[in-house]
Amino acid sequence: MKDKIGIIILNYNSYELVIKCVNSIIKHEKKTPYTIYIVDNASTDESLYKLRMKYSNFINIKIINTKINGGYSYGNNCGINEAKKDDVKYVVIANPDTYLENNAISILLEFIEKNKNVSIAGPELRQPDNQKQFARKKATFWRVIFDKFPFRYIKRIPINLKRTIEWEGKGNFIFDGMVAGCFFVVRIDDFSCIGLFDEDIFLYYEEDVIAYNLSKIGKKAAIVPEAKVFHDHSTSTKKEGMAFIYFYYRISEFLLLCKYVHINKLQKTIIYLTEIIWGFLYFVVKNRLLSSYVEFRKILKMVNIGEYKKANPILYRK
Repeated sequence: MKDKIGIIILNYNSYELVIKCVNSIIKHEKKTPYTIYIVDNASTDESLYKLRMKYSNFINIKIINTKINGGYSYGNNCGINEAKKDDVKYVVIANPDTYLENNAISILLEFIEKNKNVSIAGPELRQPDNQKQFARKKATFWRVIFDKFPFRYIKRIPINLKRTIEWEGKGNFIFDGMVAGCFFVVRIDDFSCIGLFDEDIFLYYEEDVIAYNLSKIGKKAAIVPEAKVFHDHSTSTKKEGMAFIYFYYRISEFLLLCKYVHINKLQKTIIYLTEIIWGFLYFVVKNRLLSSYVEFRKILKMVNIGEYKKANPILYRK
């Protein structure tokens, strides 16, 4: 039966969030048949044990142990590949800190079924800071530059240099690009065609890579405001510290620019300089000077132990 939905929830030391996410799915999705694939990305706490105990009697919930933490893309791909064995037609990617506020999955599924030119559909997201779902254009060098601190606060940046697409938020919105990666429905055949998630990306910027790959097969993304999901933004990564977040934001951004945008040596130099200058100023503005120093020491330690090169070997290829 190839109309089954596979819902992928990736867990890393966040089993309480996963349980809350699953509860919201069970509460709101009564008619659409689905199987939930909870992927434990080599958690270092008791997540795997507790999730197995919690859902041992649920026939439509499967627990997958990756045994190694290969990152966000790797973990989700493990879940997707397991779902493909069950011959699913659509896959839902749901971060553990996302919670359905209505039957969002059914709504998104119905929309994508009616629009064959759309591969990916996302809901209206409600976040603690009241920001809503964004529509992101395919990345370019200058769009990435003007998305950085402090350029992003310049109000009169030309629209073609902005990474996000401005839209009214009313009615369904079909566009060239990608929705927020924290929650979306994707047609499995199209996603397989573009190679699923790029596992060179450990964390962050997955949306930009998908936007690039969707454009290659001439498919579009869509936001369907009728579908509503709450996103407790970055709950699972905040506890890792600012150094962790900043480090992987920057390294994944650089990988995106090297592998997909194909920036030249001068552009690489510009990226390095902007990261050093604005990155330090950002930390000083957001934190006290002492905590900024501590966070930067953590980043330097991550680089020194080889995490930078180990996580992204493609950056060192000639």
